Amino acid sequence: MAAGALADPVCWEIDPAASAIRFAAVQAGARFEGRFEHFAADVCFSPDDLAGSRARVTVDVATVATDNADRDQTLQTADWFEPARFPQAVFVAKSFVRAGAGLSPTPT
Repeated sequence: MAAGALADPVCWEIDPAASAIRFAAVQAGARFEGRFEHFAADVCFSPDDLAGSRARVTVDVATVATDNADRDQTLQTADWFEPARFPQAVFVAKSFVRAGAGLSPTPT
């Protein structure tokens, strides 16, 4: 690579067995934790090419699980995720900014 050239973004493949999307929330004044069983991610990143880097995470919201059947059923309603109407939640990073020296992710 020529001096000063940008490094191509490195793309990661999600390992479902080693990856998780977890959350914490409050319902009726009680804190609980949960997770989404199915999601996909497209992440390509280079600290030398922030403009060419990208991230998109798509979550199947019907796969929400909190280990409590009643609460899981409530999470399927319009008060929470309503997957019948909104089957996916999508996060897209539109840009990356340098926040400090040495703060780049390392692929595993």
